[in-house]
Amino acid sequence: MMDQIVNLIDKIEGKVGIYAQRLDTEKKYLYHNSILFPSASVIKLPILYCLYKKCELDNISLDCQLSFQKKDIVGDSPLFEDNLVQNSFSLYQLAYFMITVSDNTATNILIDFIGINTINEFIKSIGMNKTFLKRKMYDFESRKIGIDNETSPEDIAILFRFLLKNKDEIRFINDIFKILFEQKDLEKIPSGFDNSFKIANKPGELDGVRNDASIIFHENNTYIINIFTENIIDEIKTDILIGKLARQIFEYLS
Repeated sequence: MMDQIVNLIDKIEGKVGIYAQRLDTEKKYLYHNSILFPSASVIKLPILYCLYKKCELDNISLDCQLSFQKKDIVGDSPLFEDNLVQNSFSLYQLAYFMITVSDNTATNILIDFIGINTINEFIKSIGMNKTFLKRKMYDFESRKIGIDNETSPEDIAILFRFLLKNKDEIRFINDIFKILFEQKDLEKIPSGFDNSFKIANKPGELDGVRNDASIIFHENNTYIINIFTENIIDEIKTDILIGKLARQIFEYLS
């Protein structure tokens, strides 16, 4: 089985990082797990946590409306493309679309609402020391000069373990999971599994980058499988390989 995993990693033809863990036995599969990768839209996972944390601390309702102007709208923003007559959305709507369809404008509005410094402080407070929000979504000019959002497969696992450990104590964490279970982009890790698996995941994409971070629930067991890639050649092929790789890793952990 290990040979099959290595073979799939080699087929990706790029930089690969993996953090995988079965939580009840703590058995792991690690491969470049602590190396920094461009986070792409996986950065929206800690932003979601930070939103709920801010609302809890400041006693803000998720029904609170945030306004925007047309100049704020950037590419890959389905919520805004489909609702051209609206000029505000609730925090919950923005959070839901940020995660489920990776809406970039929704994400940028939430970044402004929370504050980049506050987001980075909240991230560090739960032990994510290799995750950095440095720019907004669709700010490709910053990316060209080396200013990019970064994380590692292991750092996202820190967030996942925090959420799982505290879901019975911190009221809003179950609401976070409800959003994650509504993910619409199932082309990567979920493609390797059938409907008997319950998966909460958040993928991310940039040119040459394909990432997916997931919590997989199956037969009363819980698994974290995060697979990040960079400098890849064939993005569609990589999506498929990530699903196959995730399944092989799951079988190994099982």
